[in-house]
Amino acid sequence: MSEQLAILGGPQACPTGTVKPWPPIDDIDRELVMASLNQTTHTYGPNSTAFEQEFAAWNGNSHCITTNSGTAALHMCVVACECGPGDEVIVPAYSWSSSVTCVLHHNAIPVFVDIDWDTINIDVDKIEAAITPRTKAIIVVQMGGYAANMDAFMDISARTGVRILEDYSHSHASTWKGRKVGSIGHVGAASIMSGKPLATGEGGMMNTDDQDIYERAVMFGHGDHHKFVENPEYKRFSPLPWGGYKYRMHQMTSAMARVQLRHYDEYRAPGVKAMERFFSQVCAVPGVGCNYALNDPDVTVGASYWQMLILGDEIIGRVPNAVIARAIQAEGASASPGGYFCHHLHPFWNECDVYGDGKPTRIAFSGRDVRQGVGDCPVAESIVTRLIHVPRMIQYDEAYIDQLAAAYLKVLTNLDQLEGMSSDDVLERSTTLG
Repeated sequence: MSEQLAILGGPQACPTGTVKPWPPIDDIDRELVMASLNQTTHTYGPNSTAFEQEFAAWNGNSHCITTNSGTAALHMCVVACECGPGDEVIVPAYSWSSSVTCVLHHNAIPVFVDIDWDTINIDVDKIEAAITPRTKAIIVVQMGGYAANMDAFMDISARTGVRILEDYSHSHASTWKGRKVGSIGHVGAASIMSGKPLATGEGGMMNTDDQDIYERAVMFGHGDHHKFVENPEYKRFSPLPWGGYKYRMHQMTSAMARVQLRHYDEYRAPGVKAMERFFSQVCAVPGVGCNYALNDPDVTVGASYWQMLILGDEIIGRVPNAVIARAIQAEGASASPGGYFCHHLHPFWNECDVYGDGKPTRIAFSGRDVRQGVGDCPVAESIVTRLIHVPRMIQYDEAYIDQLAAAYLKVLTNLDQLEGMSSDDVLERSTTLG
C-alpha cells in the first residue's frame, strides 16, 4: 500500500529516542575502574595481565597482548609476521583504513583484492591471482560480524607459506564452523574502542597461538618485553625494544575491558536476535540483500556492528542509495550510504608521499607499480553505490525493531516517490522539514 514518505511531508514511521547507549555500564565497571585509579600502577599492570589471560581463554588463543588501539595491534601483527620493505601484503579493496595503513608502517606494499558480493569480505577466490614471490601475508577483515571462509584462506596459506592476519574488530565472538574469529589465522588483531561490539572507550588486542609471533610482537611494541621473551636471539637485545614503540593498554581501560568481557555474551545476545528480526523483514523486499549471515550454516554472527543492506539493480537502477538513505532518515531511522570507500581508487594510495621518499609511499619500496585503477576491483567499485548502513541493534525490543523495519520498508516499497530526485534534493527537503 502506498504511503506518503516523510521526506515529502508524510508522517514518520519510527519515533526517535528509544535506543540505549553502548556499552552498558554498571556499578561493577565503576568499582573496578576506581580501584584501578586508586592503585599505584596505572600503566601495564595487574588488570592488563588479567585481561590478556581472560581474553585469550575466552577467544581460544594461547597468547593475547593488550594494546592502546586496534591500529597498534595491527601494526604489531605486520611486524610479528616479518613483513618489511618491499614485501607485499594482500588487503581488501573495501575496509576501514587501519586495516591497510598498518602495512605502510613497515614500508611493506599493500596489494588490493576485490571483495565478495554477499559478505563484503575479501574474496578468497581472487587471492591466489594476487600472490607473487614477494607476498608475505594476507589481511582478512571479518566485516560486519560475518566470518570469512577461513578454511579456504588457511588452505592457501598451507600451499604458499603466506601468513594469515585476521582483523576481527567488527566481529568479536563471531565463529567460522564453531571457532571464534581471531583464533584461526596465524595472528589476530581487534579494536575494542567505543562503539565496537566489545567496547572500552579506546583499546585493542593482538592474539596468537604462535610463540615466535607473540615474542616478536612483544619485542616490538611492549615496554616490558624482557619479562615475556624466551628466545635467546631476541633476549640478547633487551632491554631495548626493536622499534621503540610502546603500545600498551592503560590500566583503567583494562579494568573496564575485564568487566565488559565477563558480560559480553549476555550483552551481545539481544542485538544479534534483533538484527535477525530486522533483516528477515527488510530483506523480504525483492532486490534487497544484506551482509548478515541469515542462512549460512558455517557462520555464527557474534555481534550487531557495521551491518549493511546490499541493494540490487532493480532498486539502484531507480533511486541512488544516498537518496534512499536520506529518505529513511526522514522517517526517523538511522541510515547512511556506502560505509567505507574503495581504497584502490583513493588518491592517498596512488599519489601521497607519506615519508618523503620522492614517490608515492605505496610504491616507494616496490619493484613494480602495484597501483590499481577503475575496473580492477569491480565488486568494491559497484557495491559502495549499493550499501545502506543500518542502525546498530543493542536491545531486543520487538516494537522498536518493527518500527525501524517499517521505516525502511516504507521507503523501499515506495521508490516511485523518489525517482528523479538527487541527494541534494532530499537534503534540501530534509532541511526544510527539520
